[in-house]
Amino acid sequence: MRPGVGTVVQVGLVGVTVSVVLAVVGSPDAWPVRIGCLVAAFPVIALGIAAYLGSRTGAGPAEGAALAWDPPVPFRWGYGLVQGGGALLGWALGGTIGVGTVAVIVLLGPLVDRFARWLHVDVHQGAAAEQPDPA
Repeated sequence: MRPGVGTVVQVGLVGVTVSVVLAVVGSPDAWPVRIGCLVAAFPVIALGIAAYLGSRTGAGPAEGAALAWDPPVPFRWGYGLVQGGGALLGWALGGTIGVGTVAVIVLLGPLVDRFARWLHVDVHQGAAAEQPDPA
């Protein structure tokens, strides 16, 4: 799988978007607001990932790593493995693992898969995605 326009744009766009939103909105202090933001973010992130992968313009680094294992590991689980590996590496380097980190590891891959099915898009990239299903 070769990097595409989506690969480059995803890496830059996510960072810029997060920086701009945090500069405008700020980071909430109250726990109920923080939990609400976390819950609201999941469908937005999952829909965005499913949509840009469905456009077949290239996968981001984490998505590309998860897709490299599919098959035999389905994307919905491979994505969690990639995110979990990144979280463990970050923790080993002194980072923290919180509820949001665990939620991303466990829930985001299956949610992206669900949104892709609802949108009727195939998240796989390249020639393998264009082969008809033998069933």
